[in-house]
Amino acid sequence: MIFHYLDARAIGGIETHVETLALAQIAAGYPAAVILHADYPDSNVRQRYENAGLSVHVASGTTGLWKLLTRHRPAIIHTHGYKAGIAARPIARLLSIPLISTFHAGERGRGKMAIYQFVDEWTSFAGQRLAVSREIAERMPFETRVIRNFVPLAPVARRAPEKSRFIFAGRLSHEKGPDIFCWLASRNRQSGQFDIHGDGPMRAELEDGYGKNVRFHGFTNNIKAALGEASALVMTSRNEGLPMIALEAMAQGVPVIAPAIGGLPELISHGRNGYLFEVANLASLEDSLHDFCELGRDQIQAMGSAARHTIASQYSPQAVMPDLLAAYELAGLKSERSIRTKVQSSAG
Repeated sequence: MIFHYLDARAIGGIETHVETLALAQIAAGYPAAVILHADYPDSNVRQRYENAGLSVHVASGTTGLWKLLTRHRPAIIHTHGYKAGIAARPIARLLSIPLISTFHAGERGRGKMAIYQFVDEWTSFAGQRLAVSREIAERMPFETRVIRNFVPLAPVARRAPEKSRFIFAGRLSHEKGPDIFCWLASRNRQSGQFDIHGDGPMRAELEDGYGKNVRFHGFTNNIKAALGEASALVMTSRNEGLPMIALEAMAQGVPVIAPAIGGLPELISHGRNGYLFEVANLASLEDSLHDFCELGRDQIQAMGSAARHTIASQYSPQAVMPDLLAAYELAGLKSERSIRTKVQSSAG
């Protein structure tokens, strides 16, 4: 059994990645389950995972994690996020359970968050390390392997909409740059409709300043439906790793306009399957939007098809899973077979 361990309060990129990863492993014949560090009263993460068909355990802290791992003895534990990594490494070592950690965050935290990130990175010697982008891997204190995030390809490519609609999807916080998206909307109202799907600390201020130019939808449970209606996903992040929302958009055939940071330059080929602009360079962003707006509907459709091809060939479960399983073996997993043969003992 593969256990994915994380601390999750809301559905974001890491939570989506864990759901996608665990379901893909199960579909490929490798039993997987999720351990949540805690089940927060205002969180919908556990319900989301269970609705998706995943088995979910709640550790309720490090003591509970010890008990869960002692009882189930997974073939490997895969941590996501600093809290999970810091908590699980000493326990996994004491119980001789192979451990691997994925580092997702493109941004550097401040204050306490910076301390947590430092501890997380420097204790990661007690297991193998993965990063979702080369930028993240290169800042790690120990050798770290790059394994891309991935998503399943949508069964059918959506048709490019007749009316132009540009969407931002993510947390309304500084590192995601929703203020930059709003600035773009205010200067390019003639280009189409601009929508924001997400919530966060900057929402009230942005709604007050840009409510006439941008539609604020709040947190959206079905982001795939929103993406399907978009001409393009516009990402204005100041920091990124390899965002799941970009992969989800491209898997449907939605072009992405994004900053050239993190893993995005490897994902997006400028002018072929989307557009790249210099991070925080407003003129570069506006140029990319204008170039996109000059495309005809058939050209947008062709760009969306190229985006889907990129996902299918490089960012799908079929493309990434062999490398991930090889990383598991490097972390100490004896063989692929051992994942399957521990099902009965883990189910008890």
